[in-house]
Amino acid sequence: MIDEIVERYKKLDYVTNVETKNKIVFVQVAVNEIDDFSLTVSLSDAFPQKLPKISLDEPARYGFLPHVCWKGIVCYTDNQGVNIDFTRPADVAEFVLKKATEVLSIKKCEREQIFYNEFEGYWNQQDLIWHSYLFDDLKDKLELINVQVKKTKEPIAFFSDNKEVKLNDGYAFSNKCKSKKTQVRAFYFPLENKFPPPLPKETIGIQYLEKLIDALSNANKSLWEEYISNNDVPNTLYIIASQPRPSGGKSFFGLYVPYGLNWLRNKKKYNHQVIPLAILRHSPNYLLQRAGANTNLVEKKVAIIGCGSVGSRIAELLIMSGIRNLILIDYDLYEADNIFRHILDSRYINVNKATALSDQLQSRFPYISVEPVKERVTKWLSLFDDMDIVIDAAGEPTFSRKLNIEYHSNRNNDASLATTWLEPMGLGGHAVLSDGITNGCLGCLYHKDNTETLISKTNFISGNQVVSRNLTGCGGSFIPFGAIDAIKTSEMTTRMILDALSDKNIINGAIKYKWWCGKDELAKKNNIKTTSWYTECNNIDVSEQINSMISEGCPVCRMKN
Repeated sequence: MIDEIVERYKKLDYVTNVETKNKIVFVQVAVNEIDDFSLTVSLSDAFPQKLPKISLDEPARYGFLPHVCWKGIVCYTDNQGVNIDFTRPADVAEFVLKKATEVLSIKKCEREQIFYNEFEGYWNQQDLIWHSYLFDDLKDKLELINVQVKKTKEPIAFFSDNKEVKLNDGYAFSNKCKSKKTQVRAFYFPLENKFPPPLPKETIGIQYLEKLIDALSNANKSLWEEYISNNDVPNTLYIIASQPRPSGGKSFFGLYVPYGLNWLRNKKKYNHQVIPLAILRHSPNYLLQRAGANTNLVEKKVAIIGCGSVGSRIAELLIMSGIRNLILIDYDLYEADNIFRHILDSRYINVNKATALSDQLQSRFPYISVEPVKERVTKWLSLFDDMDIVIDAAGEPTFSRKLNIEYHSNRNNDASLATTWLEPMGLGGHAVLSDGITNGCLGCLYHKDNTETLISKTNFISGNQVVSRNLTGCGGSFIPFGAIDAIKTSEMTTRMILDALSDKNIINGAIKYKWWCGKDELAKKNNIKTTSWYTECNNIDVSEQINSMISEGCPVCRMKN
């Protein structure tokens, strides 16, 4: 295989020399009339199932190159979604050499901008580097911050005193970072211009600290000197620095400098190791963008009534989508019977659902506010105060109809109302969204010829049937549905809500009704009759019927028109 790859390389017009040693191929490539590079292609035992590593020989002599890290490795792919034809190793080897050569062929006039855009990727590949998390979003002013360190002096996490972004007290990871660690002072150095890292494979010396301080703006230099004169600077320095990325945002990097203050004062021989720090971002904006969440939703406020298997997942999905302010309302306890269809774990058995869900979410996610309310809803109007949307996931039809009536008859703010519920036995789920201004609401599904009915026109199960089940007698009755049914309904409802919160014009003040249909095998097995609506939803496009059903509204939503 190696011989075939070597012969293939020799035939390439941009290859000027090829040599081999074991599973390593040394290749000289000419990317243009001026630039040529000496490359090492390392074919591991996993090749061709795994792509080979390609690196520059003596990388420091080439200076800073885009997509070449501190170790001299050429990043010719991000390895995301790569599917390798491992039956053609020579073709794979030729392809990766071509890709690496293309990376090295980037025009000199473009190299600097690309390199500084990926500064962190270069910096973080240094030997002996320590990794530390950065909580909060830092500003553009030199400031004193805190760092939690191990007994070995290795930093674990940096925290600022930024009051604008509050980290919830119950967040498990930040508490873990602080547990049994020592808090010491650290500094943040914001730079206004690009600042070069060490050349490839070169280590950082104490002079790098001096250059870093010299790169500060005059205003920040004055702040630094003031900290020193006030004896606020410890002898051992932990420093986070940032510099602007050409494409926007900041690149973060850091230094651990033992006895750094002593050296700055006397400039005598330095006999200690300066260690670079890789700064792992744990700020709200970064985490939300990294997760594909909508950062425009962070100021939205949502209340959820009912923290069962549907409501709890909606809460989880909303937070994962960018919502940071929730109120959870539920008077009931979490019971062991529901452990296989609820997101709460066994620690919370016999704990109020709202309290338990609030605790679990705030332990799992940072920078959120979740307020539990452990009582039944009795003050209807106050529910909507300062809310962008109220979600009724209680799964109680009588309550939902009453809430819908109160919402529309006493409308005095801009909040929307969403109602969601499950059909039993995996038959499906529903969600209704209304803004309370224009026609269309949950009540429309309970009216026929302007006369209210007790059964929704969109039910999948015919009326006057007992669908509850029990395993232990009357006291153990429950509605049969599975976790997958709850998950599907929650996802459908959450998408509807996110659309409305992202752009009110999407619904234009009108209702949205969504549903999904499942299979009816379990219903048939239990002799449960389904409705003609269920059959139609499964077999034809019912969108026109839905529009007709709600476009004229009902006595509930026409009250203010």
